[in-house]
Amino acid sequence: MNPFIKTSTKFNLLIAGIFLALDQYSKYWAKSSLEGNEGLIIIPDILEFFYAENTGMAFSNFSDKPLVLTIIVSSAIAMLIFLSFKIKYLSLDFALIISGGLGNLIDRLRYGYVIDFIDPVFVNFAIFNVADIALNIGIFIMLLEYFRPKKST
Repeated sequence: MNPFIKTSTKFNLLIAGIFLALDQYSKYWAKSSLEGNEGLIIIPDILEFFYAENTGMAFSNFSDKPLVLTIIVSSAIAMLIFLSFKIKYLSLDFALIISGGLGNLIDRLRYGYVIDFIDPVFVNFAIFNVADIALNIGIFIMLLEYFRPKKST
C-alpha cells in the first residue's frame, strides 16, 4: 500500500481523535445553545449556525429507516477498522471516515438522530456538522488515491 498522503498511523489517529472531539463538543454546544432558537448568523448571507435533528444521513436519505442506517454505518466503520488492522496501518482517509462515522453514530445511539448545525445559506445545501466534514475530507482523499495515475512496474 502506497498512500497518496503519507502519514503515520499515530498521526492519523491523532487527527481522527481531534475531529471526533471537535465534533462531539460542537454538537454539545449546538444542542445547548442553538436548540429552540432562531440560529446564529456567522457571516451574513453566507454562513449560519442553525440547530437541526437529522434521523437520516446526507440530505435526510434513509430517515425512515434509522435501524438500517445504524447497521450500515456500524458495519462500514467495523470494516475499515478490520482492514486497518489487517494491513497494520491506519491511513488518513480511513481515519477520517471512521472518525466522522463514529461522531454521527454516537449521536444516533444517544439521541436517535444526528445533530446538524452548520448551514451554508449562500447555496441550497444540507445542514451538516463536523463529523460530516471529516467524512467528506476522508472520501476526497480516498478518491484522490483511487484516481491518481499508478506507476508502472
